[in-house]
Amino acid sequence: MHNKLLRNATVGAMLFGGTLGAANAGLTVNSANIDLDVGGAQFLTSDVSTAMAGGMAYDATSGGSLTLSPFTSTGFNLGANSAGGAAMWSVFEFLYTFTANSNMNAVLSGDTAAEGAVIVMLDNTNSQTMFLRVTGDATAWNSVALALVSGHNYTLVINPGVVNGSTDTGTVLNFAVTAVPAPGAAALVGVAGLVAGRRRRA
Repeated sequence: MHNKLLRNATVGAMLFGGTLGAANAGLTVNSANIDLDVGGAQFLTSDVSTAMAGGMAYDATSGGSLTLSPFTSTGFNLGANSAGGAAMWSVFEFLYTFTANSNMNAVLSGDTAAEGAVIVMLDNTNSQTMFLRVTGDATAWNSVALALVSGHNYTLVINPGVVNGSTDTGTVLNFAVTAVPAPGAAALVGVAGLVAGRRRRA
């Protein structure tokens, strides 16, 4: 029987209402399903607010852990610590669905070579697989850049139906997002640069 350890379940002000960032910017998380396990200690939730607040599965015997940071307007990080190989961890389930409230740039990255880890990014609106990565002992991965379209619904998932233990330490998955400036804002920045340049030459 798993020990269900829910930690760090306080939702910050930026996460209020499930919306990341200001109105009409950032991401809105629609659903979540998280099941992280380290030696039987577990962080388990399907509550959106709890998942967005982050948490940890920590095995006090070995000192191993899986730590999920809060899902903020800049993304989130899932990191593993095997305590020098003493702890075996598993991502039994990891899923977020979210809607982009504006055009955004996203970068997926990681450096663990967890056996059998499957990482998938789907554009549900276009029924498109944007990213699919199956890792193995000798195939740690680095990063991939993706464009998120305003109004589109996405799914980001690890291990859909696959469960394998790992003794790696490092970043399982980092999801970093930045807003794409609106055309008008980009033009204003360009004009400001030209004006500044002319003033310096005057």
